[in-house]
Amino acid sequence: MLNAVRNLFCRRPASADELRKISQQIKALSRQIVDQQVAVAEIRDRVTSLLDNDLLSRRPLYAEAAATMAESLSAMASLPDGDAIRVAFITDSGYALPTAVSISSMLRHRAPETKYSVTVVAQGLRPEDKALFAPFGQAVSLLETENEHAGLFTGHRHVSAAALLKFSLPSLFPGDDRVLYLDGDILVFKDLAPLWNTPLGGSYAAAAKDFAACVHGKHNVVLGHANYFNTGVMLLNLALMRDDSIAERLINAKRHEPATHAFVDQTAFNVAFGDKVEYVSPMFNMMLANNRRWSPKPARVAKFYGLTEREYDRIAASPAILHLTNAIKPWISKNAPGYELWQDEFGVYGAFRGK
Repeated sequence: MLNAVRNLFCRRPASADELRKISQQIKALSRQIVDQQVAVAEIRDRVTSLLDNDLLSRRPLYAEAAATMAESLSAMASLPDGDAIRVAFITDSGYALPTAVSISSMLRHRAPETKYSVTVVAQGLRPEDKALFAPFGQAVSLLETENEHAGLFTGHRHVSAAALLKFSLPSLFPGDDRVLYLDGDILVFKDLAPLWNTPLGGSYAAAAKDFAACVHGKHNVVLGHANYFNTGVMLLNLALMRDDSIAERLINAKRHEPATHAFVDQTAFNVAFGDKVEYVSPMFNMMLANNRRWSPKPARVAKFYGLTEREYDRIAASPAILHLTNAIKPWISKNAPGYELWQDEFGVYGAFRGK
């Protein structure tokens, strides 16, 4: 069809009769396009209906999972505070709901001996946004703050200026030596104690390499680095970051390094941290949608992470953290990668919130 359109416009009409014929051909092509669009819409609606009916049928399962989660949170409250895993999320109004769902997924998949102490660093939340976190009780606290770095924001498709609040984490958590930072577009399916217990030594963070950023974007090459990590999941060495004034380095990198404009915060962290990073398994930051987009061959991705194809396939099928890195998010579109998984976690959160 595209070739037919090209053929119509690649030559100059010789007469009024020819113009009329071209007009008729364009109308015929337009009808074909409309017919195809209708067919696609019908298929999409049919699939959506099936998905909606399937989710509706799962409500009893969501209610059961929510009841189990409530019991788990009650048991978690009795665990010693000193052993708690300190977790930080950052959100604004646009990410409040997905962040609440992320927290819910983490809390409900914890091991019996694990205690999470979650702080949501919040910017510009409305009362209805704050209410999304109330069901978690004392397990989750809100830390509302102004974004002093908002002036450094250079724009992004689906990441807001709130991401720059990551620069302030060392000062926002002055009494903590380490914190596990998580983006709000993740789902947690396993206990995170193994990640929390990663030795940091003289490194600023433990994080996972970013396949798409390295293989497609070549961001590590641009910076002259051997590797490049994703900042959606970071175990941060706050004590060392404070000692070495990393916040100032992050600000300077964002302000003066042109390469940092591609991402809101990510390249700035890679500049500031350099090679002082402990690289962890992609199990703790499985960016499946991006990996599949830039390489349909799992063997290539597996090699990038130093894994066999079988090892990578096993991790991809059952990650500890699934990072929904695609631009189209599953809380916005039913066509987004990870939609069914996110909807399941949203269903459990909704049932838990309604208890």
